[in-house]
Amino acid sequence: MDDVQVQEQQQLGQEISNAISRPVGLAEEIDKDELLAELEEIEQQLLHKELLAVAKPDLPSVSTSIPAVDPAKQEDQDEDEDWRVLERWASDCVFE
Repeated sequence: MDDVQVQEQQQLGQEISNAISRPVGLAEEIDKDELLAELEEIEQQLLHKELLAVAKPDLPSVSTSIPAVDPAKQEDQDEDEDWRVLERWASDCVFE
């Protein structure tokens, strides 16, 4: 190895040493609020992914049809409602 190669190696070693000993990123001011906001966003994204990954339980099938009302029962219910209205009206009347 000649002197030029040795000097180049020493210079390279010095550059590496300087790069390792220099604090990286500390020259810039760290914005804690910005970091907390970014952390919050990441946590929300993870939570969203977890919620979407939840297995859906097997539920029994449910009938979506509306049961038919027996016309006779409907008539009885209407008549009962008419009687209730009449009773309320009568109880509200004041007889002198």
